[in-house]
Amino acid sequence: MQIDFKKIDLPFKPDPNTAMPVIEVLNSNLLLSFESHELNDYDFKNFKIAKIEFVDCLIYRIGSPNDEGFYLFGADPKINNDSIYSKKAFPDLDFDAFYKVTGVDWKNNLLGNGTKVLNGQYKEKENFNHFVFFMKDGTFECIAKEFNIK
Repeated sequence: MQIDFKKIDLPFKPDPNTAMPVIEVLNSNLLLSFESHELNDYDFKNFKIAKIEFVDCLIYRIGSPNDEGFYLFGADPKINNDSIYSKKAFPDLDFDAFYKVTGVDWKNNLLGNGTKVLNGQYKEKENFNHFVFFMKDGTFECIAKEFNIK
């Protein structure tokens, strides 16, 4: 199956100088919080904490690639990227962007360093979605039923 990325437009972008996002697990939901700015704030003066809630989250991870691993993977052996995502592999992807992903066998490809399983066991994946959010210091990836902007 071919891997497909559908970009999800958000009313904000992660701050380019922000630290890793904060994860809060609320029963079976996950709340992703990070510093952000409005889309037309080119001077980065109007910061706010953006929050995205992932409903009935099964699995999540925060890890590679960061911005360097995304753009330079394969060009510099010192750059770490232990994921399948890179600009070289997927030239149409944008960084600091949020996507719904199809075509990835997440039961085999999402498990690795930094992966957290919330429910203790997997459910049937037909009712779940695969989301990925590329940020400066790392990539957030999860399997959840849906998401809500808070």
